[in-house]
Amino acid sequence: MKRINLSRFFRRSGKPSATPIPDLPKPITDPPEDCIEENVPNNLAGRDLRLATEKWMAKYPWFYERFCEIALGNVRLRRMFSAKQIVEQMRWDPTIKKCADEEFKICNSYTAYIARKFVEDYPEALPFLRFRRTRY
Repeated sequence: MKRINLSRFFRRSGKPSATPIPDLPKPITDPPEDCIEENVPNNLAGRDLRLATEKWMAKYPWFYERFCEIALGNVRLRRMFSAKQIVEQMRWDPTIKKCADEEFKICNSYTAYIARKFVEDYPEALPFLRFRRTRY
């Protein structure tokens, strides 16, 4: 076993030195108001993720259409699938990044509500998805 030399932390007498520890910067409690983004769920009053998801989907309507295409493909093949898997597939798909007018970002918290909207629109897909109770 390798021995670690701790002599620089102790005086020759073997007692710890009284060298003061420098003060650490104080943590920032609230971000400046110009840093708050509209689409981040933590910044919404009451953490209303459903409302935030609806706003986001109104901004990117093509995303939901593409999500439905992929999900219905899985339903036709009678295959269980995950909404998270589809969102990640779309997130990293280079063709989607090229088609988007601006930089495309999606919050992971929106996935549950996108999947619920999908099942509302296509109830035949319900046996192929599993849902948990949402916290908010």
